[in-house]
Amino acid sequence: MKFQTPDRLLTLNAAAYYTDYKDMQVQVFTSVAPVFRNAGSASIKGFELEGQLRPAHGLLIEGTLGLISAHYKQIDQATTYINPDNMFERVSKWTASAGATYEWELPGGSVLRPHVDWSYRSKFYNNTFNTPEIAQNGYSLFNASLGWSSADEKFGLSGNIKNIGDKRYLLSGILVDALQAFEGVYNRGREWSVTASVKF
Repeated sequence: MKFQTPDRLLTLNAAAYYTDYKDMQVQVFTSVAPVFRNAGSASIKGFELEGQLRPAHGLLIEGTLGLISAHYKQIDQATTYINPDNMFERVSKWTASAGATYEWELPGGSVLRPHVDWSYRSKFYNNTFNTPEIAQNGYSLFNASLGWSSADEKFGLSGNIKNIGDKRYLLSGILVDALQAFEGVYNRGREWSVTASVKF
């Protein structure tokens, strides 16, 4: 579904889906290296919403919301060692985001663009066994930027900060079953950057 008011003040998009997954393969660690196993079948369903609002000249507010419900319908536990009630690896049930951008025209025609945004991801597991030691709880991230462009848009300059709260979270993780060891890769933390551009 797509909707937009004639004056483009409000835009809304929505999508719903259902997937019947057969002959599914999953990656499992049953020794020192990952192997693929034929798991069986699963169903994946969910929806996505996104919207844009322009309540005032130069101001843009955006938001998204997503839900994924993924479940095994049939699984060979003797081969995979996976509990049928386990969640899919690296799949969050909920995701959401929101952001706002304002375009402020300066004397001479150049434009200043302050921007802030927020994103959320609910809990997810980093392996098919749903090992709690390498699970990642839900977390939020906040970002901000301040951009400038010349009147002819030939020159640009921006300052950016990602992950303002310096949130640490797992990007991936594994369980080496033979060694009973856990390994995880974390994000880089707070990041600052300055970008300059020239269009020829």
